[in-house]
Amino acid sequence: MRYYGLCELQFGQFDLPHKLYLATNAYQGLMMVGKYQPHLIFTDLNMPNIDGIHMINEIIRIPDMKDTRIVVVTGMEARDIAKLGAIPDGVMVLPKPIPFKTVETILYQSVNALTSAQNRT
Repeated sequence: MRYYGLCELQFGQFDLPHKLYLATNAYQGLMMVGKYQPHLIFTDLNMPNIDGIHMINEIIRIPDMKDTRIVVVTGMEARDIAKLGAIPDGVMVLPKPIPFKTVETILYQSVNALTSAQNRT
């Protein structure tokens, strides 16, 4: 739980119009995706019950989630990831530990892309 408090503290420092939702497992994450329909998802692959690749595949099957950016942050080696299955195209994979500066950059890019898309409509 300490990690979640650190995430909330760090994300709160970003000057972005965002809300942070934290899930402790893939089941909870999928329920939150259905409820909040986020524009950006950070996930691990190594989770209990449902691994991250299966969760990602479920998310990308949801029509309203087709434009959602998914970022995997994992400590797994490529050969271990391959045993779980292929990571879908368009999903960014970053090694742990990920500097919060990298998270901030991804957040800003996502907000800018979303703002640009909204301005075009």
